[in-house]
Amino acid sequence: MSYNAFKVEVLSGLQTAHGDKIRGSRVMAQAYINLISRHMEIITGGGSVIGMPAGLPALQAGLQTIFLQSWTSQTTMQSQFNMWAPYIYTAWAGQMIVGPTGFVAVLNTGSWAGPPIPQNLDPRLWLDVLIAVITTHIISLSGTYTNYFTGMTTPWSGALLQTFP
Repeated sequence: MSYNAFKVEVLSGLQTAHGDKIRGSRVMAQAYINLISRHMEIITGGGSVIGMPAGLPALQAGLQTIFLQSWTSQTTMQSQFNMWAPYIYTAWAGQMIVGPTGFVAVLNTGSWAGPPIPQNLDPRLWLDVLIAVITTHIISLSGTYTNYFTGMTTPWSGALLQTFP
């Protein structure tokens, strides 16, 4: 899984939405949903996360609130990633990833945390840290995987996805 498409999607979307917090939150939320969908296609043979698009408006609203707080803050260090946690957990709670070979039930929403980022003018630095946070979070997801062909249900961890490029 390449994060390059995610970076391009965010950077191209933010070029026109930098000053617009509503549009910026929409770009980030949609890029995150797209990234997760691309990740999950691997494990289920082309499947998709069923409830994630339905959670898009709530994720977008949460990110918008965080962006407004962060961009009006007078502090020099932003711990914005930790503020994302409740919205990310809500987006993942009870998710089902269904594909032609089987389905994953996400039972544990994992751990989402990130470091504070000093203010800077390069959004690529912030995105690189965000990608590290997302990768760590995906590794921490867990649940069950049911294969349609064998009928077997086995434990599943997001760490299984990290073996693919």
